[in-house]
Amino acid sequence: MIGVLACATSRLRIELRQETQLDDTVLKTLGVTHVMKISDQVVHLLMGEQAADTEQALQSLLA
Repeated sequence: MIGVLACATSRLRIELRQETQLDDTVLKTLGVTHVMKISDQVVHLLMGEQAADTEQALQSLLA
């Protein structure tokens, strides 16, 4: 993962180094309701109101 941004109240924008890093099954077990592929390296994860908290947790992992 290169970056993460809460782009709406319920959505995260994730930038990936490689599309193969994305595992829809695991994401759904973590609360993601839908994965929208924007491009080969960008996806939006619909996950409800916990998107902002999840963004902060992922940002700290990237730092």
